[in-house]
Amino acid sequence: ARDATVAGGTTLDLQTGATVGLANLDLPVGGQWLLCYCATLSGSCPNDASFSVLVGTLSVLGPTSNNQDRSCTAGKACDLTGFSGLGLSRFDRVRAVSTAGSCGYASRVAAPIFDGEDKPMEYDAGTSTTQFQISSSHLPWAGQWKLCYCVGMAGSCDDNSEFSVLLGKLTVYGPGSNVQHAACKAGQSCVIKVAGYSSMTISTGDMI
Repeated sequence: ARDATVAGGTTLDLQTGATVGLANLDLPVGGQWLLCYCATLSGSCPNDASFSVLVGTLSVLGPTSNNQDRSCTAGKACDLTGFSGLGLSRFDRVRAVSTAGSCGYASRVAAPIFDGEDKPMEYDAGTSTTQFQISSSHLPWAGQWKLCYCVGMAGSCDDNSEFSVLLGKLTVYGPGSNVQHAACKAGQSCVIKVAGYSSMTISTGDMI
């Protein structure tokens, strides 16, 4: 059966030069798929059984899932090791963008989140795992961001359009900012309220 991941699961007509064009939205994730062929000279191609000839394999480099969400704690170093994908390499980059933005269009968020930079994805070929760490100084407060991915072997990773693949969401737990100042009077009771990025990033039991 056809896979809806590639080109929305639609069949593709050969164009001039016996080619098929795929747009960036046709390839939302990395992976491998079989290319199956139906020759219309023998009639129409009404069902899956009509595509009985194997052409070869389509290999798409990049993350194999768009929901590889991760969570961290504000003020603590965070290890994001273990993203899955096909052909990931040390040339790849990850950027954090606003949750209101779209991968491939949005600019990276400003420092100190990720230090305002696109982060390199380290890959250990021996263990076939990704290595990706964020220092505590680059996660000073809570929030939520989209993680957008650039396959470095296919480009230079210096343009918004190259970060077109959604890797997942990064949620950082803790206070929503570091300018929540409080004022109390000596000798009198006082209530200090701490706001998170949302109700989900702080909870009863956290401490000051």
